[in-house]
Amino acid sequence: MSGSSEGSGSEHSDASHHGNYDRILRFKNDHHPCDKMHQYYPGSYHPVDIGNFLNKGKYKVLRKLGYGPRSTVWLARDIEANKRYAIKILKARKSTGDGLEELTMYKHLEAKLSPKVISRHFTKIFDVFEVEGPNGTHKCLVYEPMGADGNLLLTFFPRLHPRA
Repeated sequence: MSGSSEGSGSEHSDASHHGNYDRILRFKNDHHPCDKMHQYYPGSYHPVDIGNFLNKGKYKVLRKLGYGPRSTVWLARDIEANKRYAIKILKARKSTGDGLEELTMYKHLEAKLSPKVISRHFTKIFDVFEVEGPNGTHKCLVYEPMGADGNLLLTFFPRLHPRA
């Protein structure tokens, strides 16, 4: 996909020790069936390219982690803190009202439960921001990455692959 998030990538340069790790995370055989142009229209997904910057240059997109009926999820690096996060970019029409039940529920639980309970049983939302794009305004929720996806596990553990 082209055109999309804030910045073309030229506004920030990677230190050499970041570049190698970022290249390792971009798996050559990582294809996602949701990348069909007919699914990108006003009110739907926000187009993102690897290398785009989000939230005024704070996060650099490293790779796509997945998608669902309400959002796409991207692995990104916080440039200043040098930490990796999963950024869930909601469809534009899900970024208001009822589409924010995930954020509303998290804030409710955070207000009612102790930080110890929250950290033990829930994935923390580290940041929330919006990105404006050709398909509308999209709410973005920043989480700690949970782990490897299924394709990556099959790469390292080929015996797990179901035989056709």
